[in-house]
Amino acid sequence: MFLHLPNNPLFVFNQHRIFRVFQLLSSLRSQPPKDTRYLCQLLGTSERTIYRYFDLLKKAGFDVRVDSEGRYAIMGSDLAPYLMLSDEEASYLAQVLAQSPAGDPMSETIRTKLGLLGKTASAAEWIHQGKISRFIQLLTTAMTEKRQVMLKLYHSANSGTISNRLVEPVAFTDHYQSISAYEPSTRTNKYFNLERMEDIEILDAPQCNESAHIFRRPDVFGFAITKPTKIIHISLELAPFLYLRRHFPMARPFIVESNVEGRYELQTTVGSYVAPAGLFRLFPNQVHAIGDAGFRRYLKRDMSKWNDSE
Repeated sequence: MFLHLPNNPLFVFNQHRIFRVFQLLSSLRSQPPKDTRYLCQLLGTSERTIYRYFDLLKKAGFDVRVDSEGRYAIMGSDLAPYLMLSDEEASYLAQVLAQSPAGDPMSETIRTKLGLLGKTASAAEWIHQGKISRFIQLLTTAMTEKRQVMLKLYHSANSGTISNRLVEPVAFTDHYQSISAYEPSTRTNKYFNLERMEDIEILDAPQCNESAHIFRRPDVFGFAITKPTKIIHISLELAPFLYLRRHFPMARPFIVESNVEGRYELQTTVGSYVAPAGLFRLFPNQVHAIGDAGFRRYLKRDMSKWNDSE
């Protein structure tokens, strides 16, 4: 049985801090990386506080990294070892959550799962998966009722922008990683990764472009495969190999161990060179092109643009 805790400023402070840390974990473990300006807006706090949270996460053992553009991310996929809660810690967390306003969605999600929360569970993982599950439910409802949706603060890996996107959802890809949707503003069918959405709103407006809805099989990076096809064959060291497995699970069946010790190879058909080329920028000198002249030419142009922008 939980002990009664008074409603005082200390517990209100702890409640907000717990929520912010969990929100930060959920945001940093999903792509793309985030800058401090965005994180300040997301958490409603100062940049100084964001850096204090970074220090807290590093002391807890998280691999918080910053890229050349000053954007942060948590490397590694297994958060559980760092967030195991004892029974006492779970009880304390439940009582802090009890101070939250009635109907608060995050506190309700955590509270309903605390009965199972113990030494073998990860609270951050539950929050993250609960968010994705809710997105799947909302998108399924929108497709069933044929309504438009607003993808709020969607992080585009292609353009590097963060914006609201009005779309008409068509179908889920394998493993529910992305949603294929028609975007009226661009009059194109695109794939939107669920992890790159901050929230989803089902609109009252009905879908009015069904004749333009097209679902094509996506490549391992989530881009539609169209003719003529593009082929990539790349060699990876350990860091990009782990990154690829974590963020692009559909690529896993196409990754094999190389004849060179400590290296791996990815050979597959892709719909766009954008995502695989991004690996070369993210892990310089750890990813190498093996075959396909078309991909090599693209890499040369892409790296030239990248160097010019620095």
